[in-house]
Amino acid sequence: MTDQTNTEQSVDLTTDNTTDLKESMASMMSEMMSVMKDDMLRQFEEYFAAPEPEANTGDVEANGDQPSPDVSDAIENYLQTPDPNSTSSTFDVLAPEFSTTDKTGPAIDDKLANIISDLVKDTLPKTKLDEVINKYPRPENCESLVVPKVNKIVWQHLKQSVRTTDSAMQKCQKLFTSTMYAIIQACEQVTGNVRTILTHALVLAMSGNREFNLRRRELLRPSLNSQYATLCNPSTPITSELFGDDISKEIDQVAKANQL
Repeated sequence: MTDQTNTEQSVDLTTDNTTDLKESMASMMSEMMSVMKDDMLRQFEEYFAAPEPEANTGDVEANGDQPSPDVSDAIENYLQTPDPNSTSSTFDVLAPEFSTTDKTGPAIDDKLANIISDLVKDTLPKTKLDEVINKYPRPENCESLVVPKVNKIVWQHLKQSVRTTDSAMQKCQKLFTSTMYAIIQACEQVTGNVRTILTHALVLAMSGNREFNLRRRELLRPSLNSQYATLCNPSTPITSELFGDDISKEIDQVAKANQL
């Protein structure tokens, strides 16, 4: 009986010691964290704070060892600054890059935007449109910047329906070339960044105009003798004539090649 009592007392004693040890360690850890926190605040204060004039003894006693509000704000801002290498920041950059929606620029003047919207839905009366076209004639030294006609040797072999379709496309292209005349005139009258933007607009318009000419050729290809279909290739020059100025020479070369 005595042994059992001693054993129970031993167990109770061990349990009490364990509890005391846990409490002691918790107290030590709390004290260490407090010291580390104060030390970090002092280091941040030394790093961020501007040198302060020496304060008198009374000020030191009044203020104690607390960090200044400016330093606290600096620490808070530093800790809240997003990490540029974080996953969230990376996705913020990638999202616009791979977005399927149209990329847009800054909003323009509302009145100009309304004009654009109206012209998308409808067109100007022919008289008004002609007035605008006549303000921007072709520059004298841009002889090739015209709506090319279909070479006579090709035109006379086309069906009437094909001629009608191409004539309608030429009419549309006339507005395209007038647009380029206006851009060229604007380029001549401005400098700096505006001239750069207008030059870019001209380059894009010229590229579109060439594609337009190539599409006209492709629409005529089925009407040509198969042995002359190569005349529609992009390598054939475009001048004021849709198939270039030397089409007779091109035809002769094709004919000779087919005889081989």
